[in-house]
Amino acid sequence: MLQSAKRKGINTYKTDICKLDIDRKYDIILCFDTLGHVSGKDNLRKTLFSISECLKHNGVLICDGGTRKKAQNMISKICLLLLLTRT
Repeated sequence: MLQSAKRKGINTYKTDICKLDIDRKYDIILCFDTLGHVSGKDNLRKTLFSISECLKHNGVLICDGGTRKKAQNMISKICLLLLLTRT
């Protein structure tokens, strides 16, 4: 899949999503069928922070949660993390 995207001129990275080391900032990051596979709240927090470090100011992350159950679980974890980091 990565090779197919590269042939189309799309930037791709194969790395640990919890520790992205990308020297560029992006306006938009697409992340499909990925976040639902991140296990644990701490790893999800690290992942979201890691992704946010790769976004330009006012950049956008577009993602899905895979299945409906995974998406609901991911959304509840993200909401909890947002609440915990604001207090």
